[in-house]
Amino acid sequence: MTSYIKHDIFSHRILHDASCGRLRSRRAQPVRLATPTTRAVLAQLPWPLSRTAGWRRQEAHVTGRNTARLIQPQSVFMATAINHLSYWVADYGKTRDYYLEMLGMSLLFDDGASCAVGFGTPVRALHIKQAQGEQPAPMVDTFGVSIADFDADEVAAKLDFHQVPHERADDGSVIVHDPVGYTFTICPEDHLLRPGAGSGDATAGEGVFTATAFNHIAYRVPDHLVCRDFYVDLLGMRVAFDDGIKRCSVAFGDEPEDALYITPRGRSRGDWKVFAKPGEGFIDHVAYSVADFDLEGSANALREHGVEPQYDGEYAWSVPDGDGYKIQICAEVGVYPGAAVDTFHNPD
Repeated sequence: MTSYIKHDIFSHRILHDASCGRLRSRRAQPVRLATPTTRAVLAQLPWPLSRTAGWRRQEAHVTGRNTARLIQPQSVFMATAINHLSYWVADYGKTRDYYLEMLGMSLLFDDGASCAVGFGTPVRALHIKQAQGEQPAPMVDTFGVSIADFDADEVAAKLDFHQVPHERADDGSVIVHDPVGYTFTICPEDHLLRPGAGSGDATAGEGVFTATAFNHIAYRVPDHLVCRDFYVDLLGMRVAFDDGIKRCSVAFGDEPEDALYITPRGRSRGDWKVFAKPGEGFIDHVAYSVADFDLEGSANALREHGVEPQYDGEYAWSVPDGDGYKIQICAEVGVYPGAAVDTFHNPD
């Protein structure tokens, strides 16, 4: 197969380091765009490089597979928020009360076996479900992404055109299978708030904190590059951070943004509970942005409520939720590595 990249220095994955305007190979030193060699390479690339698009094409003869982007370099849909997480737990009532009381979420509905608690603007939801039988718990088994101007028929047609595996859900959303086998749903922005989605009036919890967004979902995958490009191309997410080796963050929506923090599988989880199928992606933990975060003040508030937080950088604490699952309580910005040089939040 003809290679787009003929220089040995670029015989491995080519990444665009948007923050400093350089190309970086996984095994090569950074190469500045002004060099003659780099100009020759850029002339062969089939799309322009920019801050958030045109990341790379990996040579098919290196890996035996095509990892070209779905389209070049625009997106198919425009994600506006993480609509919801689907969360199996061993103790549904205890977990529900935790999110109402600790994070100030509102009760959207409760049918006695499952509930949805909501927060933020637009409203995000955590769908908490009582595990039965052999269902592993605690486990986030899927998430939903809101898109602008949702139309189920149009979404399905575009997914068919781009050959993305999917099927219709009974509730009107569209279930999508990403490149590593994890499923998520594409849905309208008011998906869990529609008539018939639940019963009862929304009841605000008196929270220790006020959650404002899903700061990030920590998503562990076999290949972070493939997943990064998939979510950027399909849902219009922006690459907020990429270390060029194994980690990246793709963000979307109005501020405070939601994000997927994509990292490789395999690192030890310590004492935290997690369930995952071998070889597939899984949600390692969930981070919640809270209003007016203060590192010392938030730690004191957690201790006053019997929770000993684990330090997770100057903008976040890790704590167990009501079912023992790892969550982070954190600032609205500055949490992921590289945030300090993210030009979206730091234009100067």
